[in-house]
Amino acid sequence: MALDRRQFMLGLLGAGLGMGAASCSSASRGSLAASTGPTDSSDATSSRAAGTGASSATSSATSSATTSASPATSPPTSPPTAPPPLGPARYVSRGTTVSKRIALSFHTEGTTAQVTRLLDMAKTLEVPLTMLIVGEWLDQSRDLGRRIADAGHDYGNHTYSHLSLPDQKRDVVANEIARCAELLRKVTGTGGKWFRPSGSNSTTALINEEAGKAGYPVVLGFDTDPLDYQDPGSATVRSRVASNIQAGSIVSLHAQHQGTIDVFESMVAAIRDKGFTLVRASDLVS
Repeated sequence: MALDRRQFMLGLLGAGLGMGAASCSSASRGSLAASTGPTDSSDATSSRAAGTGASSATSSATSSATTSASPATSPPTSPPTAPPPLGPARYVSRGTTVSKRIALSFHTEGTTAQVTRLLDMAKTLEVPLTMLIVGEWLDQSRDLGRRIADAGHDYGNHTYSHLSLPDQKRDVVANEIARCAELLRKVTGTGGKWFRPSGSNSTTALINEEAGKAGYPVVLGFDTDPLDYQDPGSATVRSRVASNIQAGSIVSLHAQHQGTIDVFESMVAAIRDKGFTLVRASDLVS
């Protein structure tokens, strides 16, 4: 009986210890779960946030790289436009006479060598020129046309085909002026300051009207003509110019005549020896 009681008591003690161990084990698992659960959740959230941040950073970097790699887009350059039409142009053959200044105006065509030499001498001697440009020549000599404009010389329209303009009907006159003006704008950016009729030393009412419609306020004539296009010889050209100029004179010369090119340097010296200053037509005619 005593033995049974001891066995009973030992059984109860064992059962108690087993329950305690189970409680401790359960509590330990609960404690571990409690500590691990939030940590895992936080880590997962942090990991997801880190992943999202990395993705955003990659996306941002890609976007930035793409933006950097994209070429800059410049606004398109508008082609030069024609000036608004004006009333009839006025004819001017001589400039202001307040001082001893004259302008050398050149009918501009000829070989590349001739015009290049003329421009080279003008640069060396510091002579500003007034170039009346023939459109057919300009179409084949665009680099020289740009050089004339870039050097600061005056330039203008001397018709496209160099017809005898006073003999032409209105539609031909209008086309000759407009066609050369359009080409000048394409090559130099403007149609030039002046219009001079071809094949004539004067103008007509019809020519003045069409020049005004094309945006030219002045038809530029001349008052000194050495007739260099007749090739009278270099010495004669120089003498005729030096003997006939006066304050405000506009001289007519031709770049395609070799005698004129050959005499240019000595002609400039003769003009200066007489006390004249060489200027552009725009310095004489407002």
